[in-house]
Amino acid sequence: MGHGDLYAGFPFVTVHIGESNNCYQMKFTATLPASPEIAEYYRKLQAIYSVYYHRFTRFINTSKNEDDDDILEIEEAGITNVSEVDINDLCQGLSLQINAWLNSTEFHKILYQLDIHLKPSEEIRFIIETNDDLLRRIPWHLWSLFENYPMAEVALSALEYQKVYKSTRKNQTSKIRILAVFGDSQGIDISQDMAFLEKLSTCAEIKFLVEPKLNNFHDQLLQEDWDILFFAGHSCSKEKGYLQLNQQDTISLDQLKYALKNAINRGLRLAIFNSCDGLGLAQQLQDLQIPQVIVMREPVPDVVAQEFLKSFLAEFSRGQSSYTAMRSARKRLQQLEGEYPCATWLPVICTNPAESAMVWQVEHTESVDISDVVTTSSTTAKSTTRPFASLIHFMRNAIGNPKVQKFTQMKFYQRFFATRF
Repeated sequence: MGHGDLYAGFPFVTVHIGESNNCYQMKFTATLPASPEIAEYYRKLQAIYSVYYHRFTRFINTSKNEDDDDILEIEEAGITNVSEVDINDLCQGLSLQINAWLNSTEFHKILYQLDIHLKPSEEIRFIIETNDDLLRRIPWHLWSLFENYPMAEVALSALEYQKVYKSTRKNQTSKIRILAVFGDSQGIDISQDMAFLEKLSTCAEIKFLVEPKLNNFHDQLLQEDWDILFFAGHSCSKEKGYLQLNQQDTISLDQLKYALKNAINRGLRLAIFNSCDGLGLAQQLQDLQIPQVIVMREPVPDVVAQEFLKSFLAEFSRGQSSYTAMRSARKRLQQLEGEYPCATWLPVICTNPAESAMVWQVEHTESVDISDVVTTSSTTAKSTTRPFASLIHFMRNAIGNPKVQKFTQMKFYQRFFATRF
């Protein structure tokens, strides 16, 4: 088994196609060439994007070294006169490079098999399993393949995963139980997030924690049964994932590790972080085998975060799968990209392939319409942004239908040990 990366290429790519309850019904192999251009385009885009939104963003500074702030200022000083035109030009260039890579001659064998075995009318989940930082960041949904499969949605997975052992729940209820945590909101508007969730109170049991202390948050995870964990506020990912619970306390997920593991074993199926810097948080939760996590890849303006949450909850609470709701919410963000470049790139669902996709089981009479909740106007919301995202290393991906239709899985084995980006 070899190794590889975008600089060396992937000499051995394995694809599995099957049903969601058996993804190993078919197996094919191919290769992918090197594409250092993707890495270079993304690095340039990331630098310009972060500067473009930096004035609207409040990061969690977990470093005690003042020199780190000086380094950031020096790096940003080298990038001036950033505009939406700069970002859009790089976005277009990155999209062209991604499609040239995935539609390369070396990969045609895989494209041919996908064309034979997948149907446009089917709901498909396309899971990219990787620990490569850059491969988890790039916008896979821009691949032209998905123009032929409008029911497909991209998700990320860790390299290793297993089915979660479920213990007996203490609270036996038919309603979805949501633990909604609202952290420090300085510089951002999370009141709309709360309004969206409050509209679901007729069909869900919701516990709100506003700027809680760590022990309160810990006890809720440890002592109660939850289906969904929601967080809005400031977050970041460095070596670890961090949440700013209140104006005084910034905690790492390590401080909640055993409480989170307990919650997952007792039925926690979905975590939503409507905050920035989410991929590092997702990776830590995936290490605990959580079924699904939804995060934002990069800095997210409030109006984008609000529109995404509103659209996702509207579809999800009507009984659509998390993948279907994600796809619908992403499409709704496209209308904002004129003012907020890359809006559709931001949300991503991270999944445990050993677990089935979550579906909100709701009676028809319990359906809730949250479309009448008004989001913050764009002129107001552009002054606030929710901090940034992190990365990972190695690769494998999969396509499949959460309602037991087609499922495809690709393994990308690397020829060399992963390059440190």
